[in-house]
Amino acid sequence: MGSVVVPSLVAEWGVRTPGAVAVSAGDEVLSYGDLVERADRLARSLVERGVRRGEVVGVCAGRGVDLVVALLGVMRAGAAYLPLDP
Repeated sequence: MGSVVVPSLVAEWGVRTPGAVAVSAGDEVLSYGDLVERADRLARSLVERGVRRGEVVGVCAGRGVDLVVALLGVMRAGAAYLPLDP
């Protein structure tokens, strides 16, 4: 069995069940389709700003939907994330 990468799994769910709930925090709910869209937007932005595969990106965010988007976006850019305590 080959290795499975989280961004690939989420992208697959985004195609198969785009309307299904992916993340929920308090009153905020994000579908798989929206999660993939937002994470891809962030990934493109990171790459445009010079983030390259294998680099480390610091992520400082409290628990919630935005944290999940940020972590997935960094991974989709090919980078690793370093969680920072807000």
